[in-house]
Amino acid sequence: MLGAYEWKVDRNDIKRIAHILSTHQNYQASKDWLLSGRLGIKWEDYTDYDQHYNSVSTIIDGRALYYINRRWDLESPCWRIRY
Repeated sequence: MLGAYEWKVDRNDIKRIAHILSTHQNYQASKDWLLSGRLGIKWEDYTDYDQHYNSVSTIIDGRALYYINRRWDLESPCWRIRY
C-alpha cells in the first residue's frame, strides 16, 4: 500500500487552497491474479471575484489482471469519479 498527501496553495488572481489525499494498493492473490486499486479525495477552497467556493472530488478505481502466459494477459478495469 502506498499513500500520498499534497497541499497546494495558489495565490494569483484566484486564491485556491487544495488538500489531496490518495492511496494505491496492489495485491497478488495468486501467481496468475493481480488486483490493484486506488482511492483519492480532494478538498478545495477558492475565492474568485470576492465569492467563496469549496468542493470535494473523489476517485475510486480498481482492476483485475489475469496472466495467461508470458505474453498474454486479460485485464478488467473499473472506476468512478465524483465531483
